[in-house]
Amino acid sequence: MEVITLSIMCVILIAGSGVAVYHYEKAIRILKDELIVSYTDIKGLRNSVDTLRRTSDHYECEWNLSLRRCTELRDTLLHQSRDKAFVACHEAAHPGELLKELYFKNTTIRIIAKQSGAAKSVIQRILVGKQAITADAAYKFEKAYGVSALMLLNMQANHDLYVITCKMTTV
Repeated sequence: MEVITLSIMCVILIAGSGVAVYHYEKAIRILKDELIVSYTDIKGLRNSVDTLRRTSDHYECEWNLSLRRCTELRDTLLHQSRDKAFVACHEAAHPGELLKELYFKNTTIRIIAKQSGAAKSVIQRILVGKQAITADAAYKFEKAYGVSALMLLNMQANHDLYVITCKMTTV
Protein backbone atom coordinates (compact mmCIF):
# COMPACT_ATOMS: atom_id res chain seq x y z
CA MET A 1 0.00 0.00 0.00
CA GLU A 2 2.87 2.35 0.83
CA VAL A 3 4.50 1.56 -2.52
CA ILE A 4 1.30 2.46 -4.37
CA THR A 5 1.00 5.77 -2.49
CA LEU A 6 4.67 6.53 -3.17
CA SER A 7 4.22 5.70 -6.85
CA ILE A 8 1.19 7.99 -7.16
CA MET A 9 3.12 10.80 -5.52
CA CYS A 10 6.00 10.23 -7.95
CA VAL A 11 3.58 10.38 -10.90
CA ILE A 12 2.10 13.65 -9.63
CA LEU A 13 5.54 15.19 -9.00
CA ILE A 14 6.92 14.05 -12.31
CA ALA A 15 3.90 15.20 -14.29
CA GLY A 16 3.68 18.48 -12.43
CA SER A 17 7.32 19.44 -12.84
CA GLY A 18 7.30 19.25 -16.59
CA VAL A 19 9.74 16.33 -16.75
CA ALA A 20 9.88 14.33 -19.94
CA VAL A 21 6.98 12.09 -20.88
CA TYR A 22 9.34 9.12 -20.70
CA HIS A 23 9.68 9.43 -16.93
CA TYR A 24 5.97 9.92 -16.62
CA GLU A 25 5.25 6.73 -18.57
CA LYS A 26 7.90 4.87 -16.55
CA ALA A 27 6.22 5.94 -13.31
CA ILE A 28 2.85 4.77 -14.64
CA ARG A 29 4.36 1.39 -15.60
CA ILE A 30 5.80 0.99 -12.08
CA LEU A 31 2.43 1.88 -10.62
CA LYS A 32 0.69 -0.54 -12.97
CA ASP A 33 3.16 -3.32 -12.08
CA GLU A 34 2.56 -2.68 -8.38
CA LEU A 35 -1.19 -2.82 -8.91
CA ILE A 36 -0.89 -6.10 -10.85
CA VAL A 37 1.28 -7.59 -8.10
CA SER A 38 -1.19 -6.38 -5.48
CA TYR A 39 -4.09 -7.79 -7.47
CA THR A 40 -2.26 -11.13 -7.83
CA ASP A 41 -1.57 -11.17 -4.08
CA ILE A 42 -5.20 -10.38 -3.33
CA LYS A 43 -6.40 -13.08 -5.73
CA GLY A 44 -4.01 -15.61 -4.13
CA LEU A 45 -5.19 -14.64 -0.66
CA ARG A 46 -8.81 -14.93 -1.75
CA ASN A 47 -8.10 -18.43 -3.11
CA SER A 48 -6.39 -19.36 0.17
CA VAL A 49 -9.34 -18.07 2.18
CA ASP A 50 -11.77 -20.00 -0.03
CA THR A 51 -9.70 -23.17 0.39
CA LEU A 52 -9.58 -22.71 4.15
CA ARG A 53 -13.31 -22.10 4.24
CA ARG A 54 -14.02 -25.28 2.24
CA THR A 55 -11.60 -27.26 4.43
CA SER A 56 -13.17 -25.81 7.56
CA ASP A 57 -16.66 -26.69 6.32
CA HIS A 58 -15.47 -30.20 5.47
CA TYR A 59 -13.92 -30.74 8.92
CA GLU A 60 -16.93 -29.24 10.65
CA CYS A 61 -19.14 -31.65 8.73
CA GLU A 62 -16.80 -34.55 9.62
CA TRP A 63 -16.75 -33.44 13.25
CA ASN A 64 -20.55 -33.35 13.42
CA LEU A 65 -20.74 -36.76 11.77
CA SER A 66 -18.11 -38.20 14.16
CA LEU A 67 -19.87 -36.67 17.14
CA ARG A 68 -23.17 -38.17 15.99
CA ARG A 69 -21.52 -41.59 15.49
CA CYS A 70 -19.90 -41.44 18.93
CA THR A 71 -23.21 -40.54 20.52
CA GLU A 72 -24.98 -43.39 18.73
CA LEU A 73 -22.23 -45.85 19.70
CA ARG A 74 -22.32 -44.68 23.33
CA ASP A 75 -26.10 -45.06 23.44
CA THR A 76 -25.88 -48.53 21.91
CA LEU A 77 -23.19 -49.66 24.35
CA LEU A 78 -25.09 -48.19 27.28
CA HIS A 79 -28.28 -49.93 26.18
CA GLN A 80 -26.43 -53.24 25.75
CA SER A 81 -24.73 -52.97 29.14
CA ARG A 82 -28.08 -52.17 30.80
CA ASP A 83 -29.64 -55.15 29.05
CA LYS A 84 -26.88 -57.44 30.25
CA ALA A 85 -26.89 -56.09 33.78
CA PHE A 86 -30.62 -55.80 34.31
CA VAL A 87 -32.18 -58.49 32.17
CA ALA A 88 -29.60 -61.16 32.94
CA CYS A 89 -29.59 -60.03 36.59
CA HIS A 90 -25.97 -60.85 37.28
CA GLU A 91 -25.61 -61.01 41.00
CA ALA A 92 -23.75 -58.22 42.76
CA ALA A 93 -22.11 -59.60 45.88
CA HIS A 94 -23.05 -58.30 49.30
CA PRO A 95 -20.02 -56.71 51.04
CA GLY A 96 -20.52 -59.14 53.93
CA GLU A 97 -19.48 -61.99 51.60
CA LEU A 98 -16.23 -60.23 50.77
CA LEU A 99 -15.50 -59.50 54.41
CA LYS A 100 -16.24 -63.09 55.39
CA GLU A 101 -14.04 -64.59 52.64
CA LEU A 102 -11.05 -62.26 52.73
CA TYR A 103 -10.85 -60.79 56.20
CA PHE A 104 -12.83 -62.82 58.71
CA LYS A 105 -12.35 -66.39 57.45
CA ASN A 106 -10.90 -67.87 60.65
CA THR A 107 -12.00 -65.17 63.07
CA THR A 108 -14.87 -65.29 65.51
CA ILE A 109 -17.55 -62.62 65.61
CA ARG A 110 -16.54 -61.77 69.18
CA ILE A 111 -12.93 -60.98 68.08
CA ILE A 112 -14.18 -58.97 65.08
CA ALA A 113 -16.49 -56.98 67.36
CA LYS A 114 -13.69 -56.32 69.82
CA GLN A 115 -11.19 -55.21 67.13
CA SER A 116 -13.60 -53.08 65.12
CA GLY A 117 -15.85 -51.73 67.85
CA ALA A 118 -19.01 -52.74 65.99
CA ALA A 119 -21.83 -54.64 67.71
CA LYS A 120 -21.76 -58.45 67.40
CA SER A 121 -25.36 -58.60 66.17
CA VAL A 122 -24.62 -56.04 63.43
CA ILE A 123 -21.51 -57.95 62.32
CA GLN A 124 -23.43 -61.24 62.27
CA ARG A 125 -26.22 -59.79 60.07
CA ILE A 126 -23.71 -58.10 57.71
CA LEU A 127 -21.67 -61.29 57.25
CA VAL A 128 -24.71 -63.36 56.30
CA GLY A 129 -26.04 -60.60 54.02
CA LYS A 130 -29.15 -59.81 56.03
CA GLN A 131 -28.18 -56.21 56.79
CA ALA A 132 -26.71 -53.47 54.63
CA ILE A 133 -23.33 -52.19 55.64
CA THR A 134 -23.55 -48.65 56.97
CA ALA A 135 -20.98 -45.90 56.65
CA ASP A 136 -20.24 -46.27 60.37
CA ALA A 137 -19.58 -50.02 60.11
CA ALA A 138 -17.53 -49.58 56.91
CA TYR A 139 -15.40 -46.94 58.64
CA LYS A 140 -14.83 -49.21 61.65
CA PHE A 141 -13.80 -52.12 59.40
CA GLU A 142 -11.44 -49.82 57.50
CA LYS A 143 -9.72 -48.68 60.70
CA ALA A 144 -9.48 -52.20 62.14
CA TYR A 145 -8.65 -54.29 59.03
CA GLY A 146 -7.53 -51.85 56.31
CA VAL A 147 -10.38 -52.69 53.94
CA SER A 148 -11.55 -49.58 52.05
CA ALA A 149 -14.76 -48.13 53.49
CA LEU A 150 -15.55 -46.56 50.13
CA MET A 151 -15.23 -49.92 48.39
CA LEU A 152 -17.56 -51.55 50.92
CA LEU A 153 -20.15 -48.80 50.50
CA ASN A 154 -19.90 -49.02 46.70
CA MET A 155 -20.38 -52.79 46.89
CA GLN A 156 -23.43 -52.24 49.08
CA ALA A 157 -24.87 -49.72 46.62
CA ASN A 158 -24.30 -52.13 43.69
CA HIS A 159 -25.90 -54.98 45.65
CA ASP A 160 -28.92 -52.84 46.54
CA LEU A 161 -29.32 -51.78 42.90
CA TYR A 162 -29.07 -55.42 41.83
CA VAL A 163 -31.80 -56.46 44.30
CA ILE A 164 -34.15 -53.68 43.18
CA THR A 165 -33.47 -54.33 39.48
CA CYS A 166 -34.14 -58.04 39.78
CA LYS A 167 -37.39 -57.35 41.62
CA MET A 168 -38.48 -54.91 38.90
CA THR A 169 -37.62 -57.22 35.99
CA THR A 170 -39.36 -60.22 37.52
CA VAL A 171 -42.58 -58.32 38.25
